[in-house]
Amino acid sequence: MKTSPINIILLQSPGKSNNLLIQALTENGYQLDTLTDIETAIERITRQSVDLLICENTVNEYSGFAVFKILMKYLRNYGIPFFLVLDSFEKEDMLIGLEIGIDNFIVHPLNKGSISHKIENQLRKKDELNFFQTGNFKDYFNSSQTAMFYVENNKICLVNQAFHKLHNGCTNKMLELPVNSVFNISDDHINELNYRRFQNGITNYCKLVEIQCFNNKGLNFDVSFYRGKNQGTTHVFAEIVENQHLKEISEFDDYNKSNIVLSESTYTENIKLTSREKQVFEMSANGLPIKIIAVELGLSERTVEKHRANIMAKANAKNMIEAIIHIQKSNNKTEFTKLNY
Repeated sequence: MKTSPINIILLQSPGKSNNLLIQALTENGYQLDTLTDIETAIERITRQSVDLLICENTVNEYSGFAVFKILMKYLRNYGIPFFLVLDSFEKEDMLIGLEIGIDNFIVHPLNKGSISHKIENQLRKKDELNFFQTGNFKDYFNSSQTAMFYVENNKICLVNQAFHKLHNGCTNKMLELPVNSVFNISDDHINELNYRRFQNGITNYCKLVEIQCFNNKGLNFDVSFYRGKNQGTTHVFAEIVENQHLKEISEFDDYNKSNIVLSESTYTENIKLTSREKQVFEMSANGLPIKIIAVELGLSERTVEKHRANIMAKANAKNMIEAIIHIQKSNNKTEFTKLNY
């Protein structure tokens, strides 16, 4: 949880100041700015100078729901939670709001303790799950030559430029569609099972091997999903690569149809890996990029690169694929095991 002051925007109509809410927020120690127009709110969000946006039930001629729909793409891009103020407890309004993505509600009559509790919980969840929203990771996402996308509530909500190129510019057809409506997951039992386990929070990683995209049927893809340490998050990061290298390596024929890693017996006396190198090796074998390995293990990217370099040097390999093959061949008793998270 951040120790610096929490910056909150209260969006409301001119001349309709909610003094009780303002008092409750300031007394709880939050840094509060009141705004009366949506354009200024967008500018503040894009400057990343706000931790939470609270919106009154009506702002000028817009309802709170309409305001959220206008702001939604900016809020998603910068990971800003949105609270809506309601005049009274309306179950139907809350259900609709949660369905479209509103994070929480503040309901009259106000309760200062309840407001603070909701805010702290929301920001704690954000800190725990959204390393994807950090500036460095967003730069990596946007500039990477690997096709990447975000998933929210099982729907693709954001893709990078490499994803556009891979799919020949037809990505607009994929946005806001469920993942299993874009990729043919159900065609392979193991892929379907792995993705179902991932969706249900049983695993934080999932790799789908040799699946087709319904909008790009000429190619097969490997898709790696990563949830992060908080299993409750609805935000998922994914990478997609055209499945070519696995077809060229006969030793990996079985790898194409199942998620596998090398078992502990793989690490032989001929090639000795440290415990940290084993962790990096296993995660690399499952297709995780250096960026995510670094976050998961709490290391710098440079340290992960050094571990991978050490592994390749010990295996006398030019890349990680060669290292995997070499390590397997170094022991006649090499075993394969399905990935257990």
